[in-house]
Amino acid sequence: MKRLTIFVTLAALLMPGCALMKNREEDMREKTLATAEKARTGPKSPVTRNITNFSAALRCMDEKMMMYGIRNLVVITEEIDDKTKKVSVGAKDMLISAVSQMTQRSQAIRLIAYGTDSSNLINFMTQREEKGLYQLNPVYGIRGSISQFDENLTKDTEGGGVFWRGGSSGAGAGAAVNANTSMLGLDLTMMRTADMSIVPGVTSNNTVIVLRSGSGTSIEAEIKKFGMNYEMNLSQSEGVAQATRNLIDLAVIELFGKLTKTPYWTCLAAPLDSQTVKNEIDNWYYSLFADQEAFVAYWQNQMRLRNLYNKPANGIPDDELRNAVEIYREALGLEKNAKLDQRMFTVYLNSNHYRIMEKAQKIIEARAHAKRTAQEQKDRQVGKQIEEKARKVFEKATQPRASQPAAQAQPAQSQPPARKPSLAPQPANNRT
Repeated sequence: MKRLTIFVTLAALLMPGCALMKNREEDMREKTLATAEKARTGPKSPVTRNITNFSAALRCMDEKMMMYGIRNLVVITEEIDDKTKKVSVGAKDMLISAVSQMTQRSQAIRLIAYGTDSSNLINFMTQREEKGLYQLNPVYGIRGSISQFDENLTKDTEGGGVFWRGGSSGAGAGAAVNANTSMLGLDLTMMRTADMSIVPGVTSNNTVIVLRSGSGTSIEAEIKKFGMNYEMNLSQSEGVAQATRNLIDLAVIELFGKLTKTPYWTCLAAPLDSQTVKNEIDNWYYSLFADQEAFVAYWQNQMRLRNLYNKPANGIPDDELRNAVEIYREALGLEKNAKLDQRMFTVYLNSNHYRIMEKAQKIIEARAHAKRTAQEQKDRQVGKQIEEKARKVFEKATQPRASQPAAQAQPAQSQPPARKPSLAPQPANNRT
């Protein structure tokens, strides 16, 4: 009976402590996550967005690539190795799934999965040329790896307890909370298959912080991009594997957005005034502008997609392109001219073109109506002028003629003088 009383007393003492430890666990979780975030990015307070995965962003990219006319781009992927030897996941298979989900409607990417090491691309191209084994010729290749996994980046443990001893026996109880974070990094790049060179600027290097708190059943992951934190709540069974999948999904969106110059940040709900977004647009504009023929061809293709240009995208500017750009600038709410400046490029990338195309068609209809009205007015004016000339001609033709004055007497013509008879002898008639 005495021992039972002791345990009841201990339980009563520990109940407030359990509630306190629960609060301490929450505080420790926040503190540990903040410490890990500071270690990664510095002492900032970015915008936070809670997500489950990037499935919605992948569907958004499918629509965006269809909107910007991206189709049948052939790409090969190599193995995505785990260089840390700590993350046992099928990273390449995750990438294939993400690309498949991102191209269901647009058919923008034709992904070739081939081989197991970095020499596969060379072997692939050699076999294709020598044996004619493959029908598709990849223009680009993906390579990369899980490059970082730091376990217990930050760790914190707090606990407490009580112990009672009486005589030769005793009893006690305690509780502890802990929280630790790990950091996982993924690096992917795009290269040209023609010369195995890296495509400048087309890369993805992101990290995810995985937080475990309490008994380990509470797992959270956080990815930072465009000055935002994308936070995910994961179950214990998902853990690092799901965090890796989310990291690969993000990398696929970023890689192919950069490669095709599709504004992928809009699918990630990134703020348009983000400096990262502005820098991306600047880089795209100047890389295009450096090649004038490619720059003009880009706009010719875009204006064809907006049903404003009907000629081939040959990189040669013409009046039809100038007219198309002027109409689309007006639809975008910009100045009415044909300048393809950086302002035009920025607004163009951040616009919903299905809506803008409707405005452009209304502008075309309004211009056509104004042209018809002006022509009709001109025709009426010409008609009036013709009628006026005809009236004057008619009036002149039907005007009564005035009486002619009497003919003046003609002076008598002088008669030639009478011929006098000649006194000369006349020739005699021929006699028989």
